[in-house]
Amino acid sequence: MDWVDLFTGFHGRISRQPFWIGVLVLAVVETICQAVSHRIEGDRLGSIVDLAFSYPEFALTLKRAHDRNPDFAPVRRVPTASAPIRSGTRSEA
Repeated sequence: MDWVDLFTGFHGRISRQPFWIGVLVLAVVETICQAVSHRIEGDRLGSIVDLAFSYPEFALTLKRAHDRNPDFAPVRRVPTASAPIRSGTRSEA
């Protein structure tokens, strides 16, 4: 499997070995980038690095999830769990 496709594409399936190799590579690279970013700018740049690494982490996890055929029920419940907060459930007296 191509490294670029492994970290950027959302299609396909991967087995355990490419998944764990990808997780290890991302963890090492992200740790190095976090250390450098905190020395340069601090928390602000560290947050940007976190955001930048969330895309390849999600792509890798989604490909592994395709191989496992998961039930996406927890993902579907997230919007309904926050519905009372969004609807403004305050009592009017």
